[in-house]
Order: sequence, then structure tokens, then C-alpha cells
Amino acid sequence: MTTDVAPATDLAVEPGEAAARPRRSVPAYSPSWVNRVSARIEAMPIPAAMVYLVVAAGAIIMSNAQDWLAGTVSFPGLTLAQSYWGALAATLLALIPYLDRVATSSMVAFLPALEGADVDVDALEYELIVIPARPALIVTGLAIAATMTGFISDPAGAQITGLPPVAIALFAAGESFVLSLLFLLMYHTLRQLRAVARTHALAPHINLFRPAPLYAFSQLTVRTAIAFVAIVTATVVINAANLQSSPLVIVAPFLAGGITVATAAFVVPLLGMHRRISAEKKDLEWQAGQRLEATIVEVHRAADARDLSQADAMNKLLGSLIAEREMLAKLPTWPWQPGTLGVFVTAILLPIALFLVTRLLERLV
Repeated sequence: MTTDVAPATDLAVEPGEAAARPRRSVPAYSPSWVNRVSARIEAMPIPAAMVYLVVAAGAIIMSNAQDWLAGTVSFPGLTLAQSYWGALAATLLALIPYLDRVATSSMVAFLPALEGADVDVDALEYELIVIPARPALIVTGLAIAATMTGFISDPAGAQITGLPPVAIALFAAGESFVLSLLFLLMYHTLRQLRAVARTHALAPHINLFRPAPLYAFSQLTVRTAIAFVAIVTATVVINAANLQSSPLVIVAPFLAGGITVATAAFVVPLLGMHRRISAEKKDLEWQAGQRLEATIVEVHRAADARDLSQADAMNKLLGSLIAEREMLAKLPTWPWQPGTLGVFVTAILLPIALFLVTRLLERLV
């Protein structure tokens, strides 16, 4: 099967990096419409960020046009809630290729850990960053169906009661697009993080004294987690006014669910590598313990024989082995840099703090 999108390596890796590693095959499935759109945006002669800003501006106008057509807001007035949903569409569209670039750079950083393994690196990368076309269409169809079902089954809840047909059409198109991107982001994240776990399992050997490759994919998992936390937090804060009937009952589970998903996205793909690092650490500690035990036996033997000729050498050796054992005990077993966990915890605490401050302000006002 052929595709009209360049191989994943060509899309996301600098030419020098691509040439420095073997090029092999890629899986025989076509890229999704999101990958095609992203590839076209990246190929434009202007910076991709400018394109996404234009998309955001258009989406914000389209979202607010619903209120203009309904007469609830005078043109060219903008509402925060409608502008947020428009901006979210462009954000999600930009977020997927951004996380793909992080995934590609993580794969490049992980390559030393794959040395000696008979693996198809390009196939791994393709699977990591390219969404299959057919599942993407199915997910998009489900998002559109969910939007239409909500409109038909509960027009008042969908806030389309009394709107003119043009406004309803704009509302349906905008909500379907945002929901499609959100569903695709969730589906892509599941595939991507599963691919991380499988890639970790392919490393033939774990070297705790050269840990940089072992930490590579934590950059992807933590940024994915932070992205989900940011989306959940922004959605709750911006749309809090629509939840005035029972904010504690609705918002708290929403935040808790988002934080739970984010935590799982950060930690779960790294569990396999964590277990491998832990096993390697235990093996090194076992070997160090054996050497220390054997050296102590030799010291006892020399002491019993009153042989002091090697006492100084034995003392230095014992000191070295004890220092090694202490050093091994301090080796971390989680595959991320020391500061990574702090960044994630800060991102988790932020929505909780915002929620508590919001509740306090509501009571004071």
C-alpha cells in the first residue's frame, strides 16, 4: 500500500538525524486525515504557528457567529465561552503534531538503548506518530454521531432551542470538529503510549550508568499528561458559569477524572521500563554484595592467619565495594529526570488550586 504522505522520519526528523540511522520499511497503512492536514500545514512556506493562529481566529469567529445569528450577542461582540471552543479546535489541531514531534525526538534519544536489537526503527516511529486512516474515520464518525444525538435528544441541553437553522448548522459543524479532534487525540494517545511501552521492551540491555536513553520517552508522557490537565482545567474554568446549578458535584469529578487520566498517561507507559531498571539494579546490587562478601571472607582469613601484608589493600578494596553498594542503592528506578516529576506534580496541583480558589470566591461573593 502506498500513501501520499512522506515517511514519518522525513516529516519529523532533521535530515542529519535520519541519515545517521538505518532506513527500513514502514507499516502498510495510510495516514489519517489529521496527519495529512498536519503535513500540509508543516509544508507551507510560512511558519506553522502562524497557520494555527489563523485557524484559531477563524474558529473563534465561526463559534461566536452562532450567538450573532441567534441575536444573543451583538456583532462583533465575543463571549469567553464561545471563543474558548473556537480556540480549543485550533489548539487540538496543533497539539497532535506537537506531541508527534516530541515522540520523534524521544525515539531518536532512545536509539542507543536499541543498539544490537534487530528492530525496524522506521516502522516503530511510523506507528508512534501516524494515526491509521480507517480508525480515524470511525472515530470522527462517532464524534459526529455523538454531536447529532445530543442535538436531537436534548435540544435545550445542547443550547440550540430557538436558534435559526444557519446557527444550528454552524454549532453542529464546530462542535463535531472539536469533538472529533478530542476523540482522535485520546485515540492517538492510547496508541502512542502503548507504542512507547512496546518500544521499551525491545531494548536488549539496560545500562544504569548511561541512563539518558532510558529517560527519553518520559518527555513524551509528561507533556501528554500536562496537555490533558491543561485542557481539563481550561474547560472547567472557562465554562464554570454554565455549571452554577451544582458546581461541586459536576466539577470535582471532572477534575478528578482528568487528573487520573493525566497521571495514567504519564506513569503507565513507563511501568515496563521501571520494572526493567529495578531488576537491573537488583542484579547489580546482588553482584556487588557477592564481591563484598567474598572480600570480607578474605579479610577474615587473613586476620585469622595474622597476615597483615595485604591489610592496606584489603581496606581500600572494602571501602571501594562499600561505596559501590551505597552508590547503587541511590540509583533511581523510575525512567525520568529528577525534575520531571516536580513539573508534573505542579501541573496536577494547579487545577486543584484553581478549583479551591473558585469555590472560595463563590462563598465570599
